[in-house]
Amino acid sequence: MKRDISIILVCLSFVLIAGCSWVDLLDLTPIGWMPEAIIAEIALDAMLSGDEDAVEWIGMEVRSSDKSLSRQYGIDPKEKGVVIVKVEPQGAAEQFGLMEGDLIKKINQLETNDIEEFYETAQIIKDQHVKELDFTIIRLGELQQIMYPPKKEGEEK
Repeated sequence: MKRDISIILVCLSFVLIAGCSWVDLLDLTPIGWMPEAIIAEIALDAMLSGDEDAVEWIGMEVRSSDKSLSRQYGIDPKEKGVVIVKVEPQGAAEQFGLMEGDLIKKINQLETNDIEEFYETAQIIKDQHVKELDFTIIRLGELQQIMYPPKKEGEEK
């Protein structure tokens, strides 16, 4: 038990000092010293306990929608979801067609009403090695669906 606590502290220190994302911590599990579920719980708790509720995933940073972000991006403050506040140039999110200011409502039909649900959804997608993503977003006040890879003409959605 004492060894596990020491390893957890080393991992969390590595994440904080090295500046990698909390999701990167989950990639340490193949070395076999701690169950992935425990690491996921620790990472989620640590991520949510910070000053900023932000998650980085597939080349974007998202935050829970709040009054300030709603005002900044022209989003109806009653809408629930996570707001894309940063998109990495040439990153996966940009290639998918996602943009800063998009409000993500669902991914693959799983609701993302807040940062915790978003994180859990991202983890499910990672764990299941999902290759197709279906984002339900609000962009400039309109509900849209973004599929990746994009569906070709004539294909069913």
